[in-house]
Amino acid sequence: MPARTATFTGLAYLVSWALFYPAGPLFPADWVPAIFVLFMAGPIVAAFATAALFDRGKIIRMLALTARPSWWWLVAWLLPPILAAVAALVTSLFPGVHWVTVAEGTIAIAAEQGVELTPEDLAALPPFWTMLLVGFSLGGAINTIAAIGEEAGWRGYLWSVLRPLGFWPASLSVGLIWGFWHAPLIAIGHNYGTGYAGYPWLGILTMILFTVGISPILGLLRDHTNSAWPAALFHGTMNAVAGLFLIIQTGASSLIAGLPGLAGIITLAVSAAIIAYLRRGET
Repeated sequence: MPARTATFTGLAYLVSWALFYPAGPLFPADWVPAIFVLFMAGPIVAAFATAALFDRGKIIRMLALTARPSWWWLVAWLLPPILAAVAALVTSLFPGVHWVTVAEGTIAIAAEQGVELTPEDLAALPPFWTMLLVGFSLGGAINTIAAIGEEAGWRGYLWSVLRPLGFWPASLSVGLIWGFWHAPLIAIGHNYGTGYAGYPWLGILTMILFTVGISPILGLLRDHTNSAWPAALFHGTMNAVAGLFLIIQTGASSLIAGLPGLAGIITLAVSAAIIAYLRRGET
């Protein structure tokens, strides 16, 4: 188990991080979205390579790439916007946080990035509920394809290796490894920007707390479906909708706001307590 875990982790980090150190600066700036997708593919590449070394004859099973019908797929799809909405409510409890319109929020975000919007730009903005519906449906479906690049590694191969330790040790271990894997993204300002005190280490720590907090939910999906695909659906839908709630709130630090921030960590701590209660007596 230690050899497989170390091999997978080292390869996942190596493949993904190589896109930033040293290959990242060699790509044009408009290639950044494509680099992010390639970054997300590091875990599945590492999973296939590690399984080929240690688990010949059962690679697909170890990566949990098969799928069967289950109502847990619906849970995986519906839960991300619910968690994001709850995290937004928690964010609103912090001092100085205000609810705003989509236009007001977009202006604030553009101003932080040094971009000036025209009246035509603002007039073209859709209502929040339209944005949420599109993100929830179309965005979630598209992002699931990219997210399987991660989840075949985290909730696929790594979960298969670590699950014999028990649900909670596996959740913690996968969450820690997954969280620090994000370090290069956090260092370039993804998720939290660069303008906070303690950059980038406090951002990396916040991301690790977030991934540890959300790992029990993803582990539950894997346990009940024996597949990495529902975890990828959850992950992809979360990526599509979580940021939308940040548009309609102002006044919160990036390390506090929304699902990836302290508000989300608090939300996920409550969800972990609920899972612990529902799983009492289980290993």
